[in-house]
Amino acid sequence: MMMGTSGIEDINSAGISNTIDNVVDVVDGLTPINNGVSRPPKTTMPNSIYEQLNPDGTVKSRAFYDANGNQFSRQDYDQSHFIEELQEFYQPHEHNYKFNENGLPNGKYDIPLPSGYNNLPTN
Repeated sequence: MMMGTSGIEDINSAGISNTIDNVVDVVDGLTPINNGVSRPPKTTMPNSIYEQLNPDGTVKSRAFYDANGNQFSRQDYDQSHFIEELQEFYQPHEHNYKFNENGLPNGKYDIPLPSGYNNLPTN
């Protein structure tokens, strides 16, 4: 990871650059919270949160990253998603990703976003 002119630049395994516009806050001194207008990267700073913001400042998507920097959860607020197991469209919804002991992807499941979450920025 390196600093770019507009924020933190993360180069993923395919060589594609994802730029995080702002490192906004650190929760309890442990969890960095970053934001920007780009889609959440699949991998980034370990144990962090990335919030993709709409022009009005609300959260469009919020992603959570594990100790290896892998995105293990993404909450989407601005579009509906068809959840096959429930045979319904849900907005908001959450994508959850599983990884094996070697950090490789080995599954994904989607759920309606549980109550109590909102699209307001964390800071």
